[in-house]
Amino acid sequence: MQDDRKIRSVAIVGGGTAGWMAAGAMAKAFAAPGGSAGPTITVIESETIGTVGVGEATIPPIRQFNSMIGLD
Repeated sequence: MQDDRKIRSVAIVGGGTAGWMAAGAMAKAFAAPGGSAGPTITVIESETIGTVGVGEATIPPIRQFNSMIGLD
């Protein structure tokens, strides 16, 4: 049975911009045609590590990324 190998859940370890963008991209990539649900995606963030802010600049390709995941 091929469904036995279907990805049912994904854990992204680390939040911030990279973690949440990875979650958005994976949700879009795993979205099945016809609107059926993909795997559950969980972002695991530390409650004790605050925002670092280093390298968190918005660069021009953010427009393509936002378009790819369906953000206006």
